[in-house]
Amino acid sequence: MSNPYRSLEAFEREVRRRNMVEDAILKRYQQRGGDALDERIAILNTVNKGSRVCRQADLARLEKDANAMREKGERPIISVSETRLYITKSEQLETRRAEEMAVARSQIMTAIERTQPPTDDALRVVLDLELNTITEETRKALAAVQEEMRKDQERDEKHAKPIHLLLAQVPDTTQRSAMIDCLRTGDEAKWRELFALQNEEWRKKWNELMHN
Repeated sequence: MSNPYRSLEAFEREVRRRNMVEDAILKRYQQRGGDALDERIAILNTVNKGSRVCRQADLARLEKDANAMREKGERPIISVSETRLYITKSEQLETRRAEEMAVARSQIMTAIERTQPPTDDALRVVLDLELNTITEETRKALAAVQEEMRKDQERDEKHAKPIHLLLAQVPDTTQRSAMIDCLRTGDEAKWRELFALQNEEWRKKWNELMHN
Protein backbone atom coordinates (compact mmCIF):
# COMPACT_ATOMS: atom_id res chain seq x y z
CA MET A 1 0.00 0.00 0.00
CA SER A 2 1.35 3.42 -0.95
CA ASN A 3 1.97 6.06 1.68
CA PRO A 4 -0.99 8.51 1.64
CA TYR A 5 1.38 11.30 2.69
CA ARG A 6 3.86 12.31 0.04
CA SER A 7 6.13 14.01 2.52
CA LEU A 8 6.73 14.50 6.22
CA GLU A 9 5.65 18.12 5.81
CA ALA A 10 2.23 17.04 4.50
CA PHE A 11 1.85 14.60 7.38
CA GLU A 12 2.75 17.25 9.97
CA ARG A 13 0.29 19.68 8.37
CA GLU A 14 -2.49 17.11 8.54
CA VAL A 15 -1.76 16.40 12.21
CA ARG A 16 -1.59 20.11 13.01
CA ARG A 17 -4.94 20.83 11.34
CA ARG A 18 -6.56 17.79 12.96
CA ASN A 19 -5.40 18.95 16.41
CA MET A 20 -6.79 22.43 15.75
CA VAL A 21 -10.15 20.94 14.81
CA GLU A 22 -10.28 18.61 17.83
CA ASP A 23 -9.39 21.49 20.17
CA ALA A 24 -12.20 23.55 18.65
CA ILE A 25 -14.68 20.69 19.10
CA LEU A 26 -13.73 20.41 22.77
CA LYS A 27 -14.13 24.18 23.24
CA ARG A 28 -17.56 24.10 21.62
CA TYR A 29 -18.53 21.17 23.89
CA GLN A 30 -17.41 23.21 26.92
CA GLN A 31 -19.40 26.20 25.67
CA ARG A 32 -22.46 23.95 25.66
CA GLY A 33 -22.02 23.16 29.38
CA GLY A 34 -19.54 20.32 28.99
CA ASP A 35 -17.42 21.33 32.00
CA ALA A 36 -20.37 21.02 34.39
CA LEU A 37 -21.36 17.72 32.81
CA ASP A 38 -17.83 16.36 33.14
CA GLU A 39 -17.74 17.40 36.79
CA ARG A 40 -20.94 15.48 37.51
CA ILE A 41 -19.53 12.43 35.73
CA ALA A 42 -16.30 12.68 37.75
CA ILE A 43 -18.26 12.79 41.03
CA LEU A 44 -20.28 9.73 40.06
CA ASN A 45 -17.12 7.91 38.97
CA THR A 46 -15.67 8.54 42.44
CA VAL A 47 -18.84 7.23 44.10
CA ASN A 48 -18.85 4.18 41.80
CA LYS A 49 -15.27 3.47 42.76
CA GLY A 50 -16.37 3.50 46.43
CA SER A 51 -19.22 1.16 45.49
CA ARG A 52 -16.77 -1.34 44.06
CA VAL A 53 -14.74 -1.22 47.26
CA CYS A 54 -17.89 -1.95 49.29
CA ARG A 55 -18.86 -4.85 47.04
CA GLN A 56 -15.32 -6.27 47.24
CA ALA A 57 -15.52 -6.10 51.03
CA ASP A 58 -18.87 -7.93 50.90
CA LEU A 59 -17.34 -10.60 48.64
CA ALA A 60 -14.38 -11.09 50.98
CA ARG A 61 -16.79 -11.51 53.87
CA LEU A 62 -18.81 -14.15 51.97
CA GLU A 63 -15.72 -16.03 50.88
CA LYS A 64 -14.86 -16.52 54.54
CA ASP A 65 -18.42 -17.44 55.50
CA ALA A 66 -21.14 -18.16 52.92
CA ASN A 67 -23.77 -17.56 55.62
CA ALA A 68 -22.30 -14.26 56.76
CA MET A 69 -24.81 -11.58 57.73
CA ARG A 70 -24.40 -8.02 58.81
CA GLU A 71 -24.50 -7.15 62.45
CA LYS A 72 -27.69 -5.53 63.74
CA GLY A 73 -27.72 -1.87 62.72
CA GLU A 74 -24.70 -2.31 60.44
CA ARG A 75 -24.98 -1.03 56.86
CA PRO A 76 -22.44 -0.57 54.06
CA ILE A 77 -21.13 2.89 53.32
CA ILE A 78 -22.65 2.53 49.86
CA SER A 79 -25.50 0.04 49.56
CA VAL A 80 -26.28 -2.27 46.63
CA SER A 81 -29.36 -0.24 45.71
CA GLU A 82 -27.34 2.96 45.78
CA THR A 83 -24.72 1.31 43.57
CA ARG A 84 -27.36 0.44 40.97
CA LEU A 85 -28.69 4.02 41.09
CA TYR A 86 -25.22 5.55 40.63
CA ILE A 87 -24.34 3.21 37.76
CA THR A 88 -27.60 4.05 35.97
CA LYS A 89 -27.01 7.78 36.45
CA SER A 90 -23.42 7.44 35.21
CA GLU A 91 -24.61 5.68 32.07
CA GLN A 92 -27.17 8.42 31.45
CA LEU A 93 -24.57 11.17 31.82
CA GLU A 94 -22.06 9.35 29.62
CA THR A 95 -24.74 9.04 26.94
CA ARG A 96 -25.53 12.73 27.25
CA ARG A 97 -21.82 13.57 27.03
CA ALA A 98 -21.49 11.57 23.81
CA GLU A 99 -24.52 13.37 22.38
CA GLU A 100 -23.16 16.80 23.30
CA MET A 101 -19.77 15.96 21.79
CA ALA A 102 -21.51 14.79 18.61
CA VAL A 103 -23.39 18.09 18.36
CA ALA A 104 -20.18 20.06 18.95
CA ARG A 105 -18.35 18.05 16.27
CA SER A 106 -21.20 18.54 13.80
CA GLN A 107 -21.23 22.32 14.32
CA ILE A 108 -17.47 22.68 13.88
CA MET A 109 -17.27 20.38 10.85
CA THR A 110 -20.20 22.20 9.22
CA ALA A 111 -18.35 25.51 9.57
CA ILE A 112 -15.23 23.97 8.00
CA GLU A 113 -17.14 22.35 5.12
CA ARG A 114 -18.99 25.61 4.45
CA THR A 115 -15.82 27.70 4.19
CA GLN A 116 -13.21 25.15 3.03
CA PRO A 117 -10.22 26.99 4.60
CA PRO A 118 -7.15 26.20 2.45
CA THR A 119 -4.42 27.20 4.92
CA ASP A 120 -3.71 26.82 8.63
CA ASP A 121 -4.26 30.55 9.12
CA ALA A 122 -7.61 30.39 7.33
CA LEU A 123 -8.64 27.38 9.41
CA ARG A 124 -7.72 29.20 12.63
CA VAL A 125 -9.84 32.19 11.62
CA VAL A 126 -12.84 30.01 10.74
CA LEU A 127 -12.64 28.11 14.04
CA ASP A 128 -12.18 31.20 16.19
CA LEU A 129 -15.05 33.00 14.47
CA GLU A 130 -17.28 29.96 14.96
CA LEU A 131 -16.31 29.76 18.64
CA ASN A 132 -16.42 33.56 19.07
CA THR A 133 -12.95 33.45 20.63
CA ILE A 134 -11.15 36.24 18.79
CA THR A 135 -7.58 36.66 20.05
CA GLU A 136 -4.48 38.50 18.93
CA GLU A 137 -3.38 35.28 17.26
CA THR A 138 -6.68 35.24 15.37
CA ARG A 139 -6.12 38.80 14.17
CA LYS A 140 -2.64 37.89 12.93
CA ALA A 141 -4.03 34.84 11.14
CA LEU A 142 -6.78 36.96 9.57
CA ALA A 143 -4.20 39.49 8.37
CA ALA A 144 -2.17 36.65 6.82
CA VAL A 145 -5.27 35.31 5.07
CA GLN A 146 -6.18 38.74 3.71
CA GLU A 147 -2.63 39.24 2.45
CA GLU A 148 -2.70 35.87 0.68
CA MET A 149 -6.06 36.75 -0.88
CA ARG A 150 -4.59 40.04 -2.12
CA LYS A 151 -1.64 38.22 -3.69
CA ASP A 152 -3.98 35.68 -5.30
CA GLN A 153 -6.06 38.49 -6.74
CA GLU A 154 -2.95 40.17 -8.14
CA ARG A 155 -1.82 36.90 -9.71
CA ASP A 156 -5.28 36.33 -11.20
CA GLU A 157 -5.41 39.83 -12.63
CA LYS A 158 -1.89 39.49 -14.04
CA HIS A 159 -2.80 36.29 -15.89
CA ALA A 160 -6.44 36.98 -16.67
CA LYS A 161 -6.08 40.40 -18.25
CA PRO A 162 -3.97 39.28 -21.27
CA ILE A 163 -6.35 36.35 -21.82
CA HIS A 164 -9.39 38.60 -21.79
CA LEU A 165 -7.72 41.06 -24.18
CA LEU A 166 -6.89 38.29 -26.60
CA LEU A 167 -10.35 36.75 -26.42
CA ALA A 168 -11.78 40.18 -27.19
CA GLN A 169 -10.00 39.95 -30.57
CA VAL A 170 -12.13 36.96 -31.63
CA PRO A 171 -14.34 38.57 -34.30
CA ASP A 172 -17.31 36.23 -34.02
CA THR A 173 -19.15 37.16 -30.82
CA THR A 174 -20.92 33.78 -30.60
CA GLN A 175 -17.63 31.92 -30.87
CA ARG A 176 -16.06 34.31 -28.37
CA SER A 177 -18.80 33.65 -25.79
CA ALA A 178 -18.53 29.90 -26.39
CA MET A 179 -14.74 30.01 -25.89
CA ILE A 180 -15.15 31.89 -22.61
CA ASP A 181 -17.64 29.23 -21.48
CA CYS A 182 -15.13 26.51 -22.39
CA LEU A 183 -12.48 28.13 -20.22
CA ARG A 184 -14.96 28.42 -17.36
CA THR A 185 -16.24 24.84 -17.61
CA GLY A 186 -13.03 23.13 -18.76
CA ASP A 187 -14.61 21.71 -21.95
CA GLU A 188 -11.40 20.90 -23.83
CA ALA A 189 -13.06 19.16 -26.78
CA LYS A 190 -15.28 22.15 -27.54
CA TRP A 191 -12.35 24.51 -27.02
CA ARG A 192 -10.22 22.67 -29.61
CA GLU A 193 -13.12 22.83 -32.06
CA LEU A 194 -13.53 26.60 -31.60
CA PHE A 195 -9.78 27.18 -31.50
CA ALA A 196 -9.40 25.58 -34.93
CA LEU A 197 -11.89 28.08 -36.36
CA GLN A 198 -9.69 31.06 -35.50
CA ASN A 199 -7.13 32.54 -37.86
CA GLU A 200 -3.51 31.48 -37.73
CA GLU A 201 -2.27 34.77 -36.27
CA TRP A 202 -4.72 34.59 -33.36
CA ARG A 203 -3.84 30.94 -32.64
CA LYS A 204 -0.15 31.85 -32.64
CA LYS A 205 -0.74 34.67 -30.11
CA TRP A 206 -2.71 32.30 -27.89
CA ASN A 207 -0.02 29.63 -27.93
CA GLU A 208 2.64 32.21 -27.08
CA LEU A 209 0.53 33.53 -24.23
CA MET A 210 -0.01 30.03 -22.80
CA HIS A 211 3.68 29.24 -23.17
CA ASN A 212 4.71 32.37 -21.29
